[in-house]
Amino acid sequence: MQYVYTGAHQAGISDIEREKIERAANWLTVDGEGCLTIVETGGGLRRIPALAERQAILEDFQLQCGFASGDRLYSVIKRYFYWKKLRVDCLIIAREAIPNK
Repeated sequence: MQYVYTGAHQAGISDIEREKIERAANWLTVDGEGCLTIVETGGGLRRIPALAERQAILEDFQLQCGFASGDRLYSVIKRYFYWKKLRVDCLIIAREAIPNK
């Protein structure tokens, strides 16, 4: 991540590791707010939000989608954001939104 943010490698890394980092950095960038962003093949961008922002993002999209199913919520959010357990988080928030009888 240091290379993506600063353009400088850590001291003491091997040439092989340096090449791996540079290849990975081709599809990562930093947006105007300093957030890590994935550059899609077609030129689109998907932001990787901080842990503290993820719950608010899920709740906002859940409200905007009219309390959609987890799969539907995931299909909408994944266009704009990425994190490792995004689909699982969408399924959990959708299940929690089901009213109890």
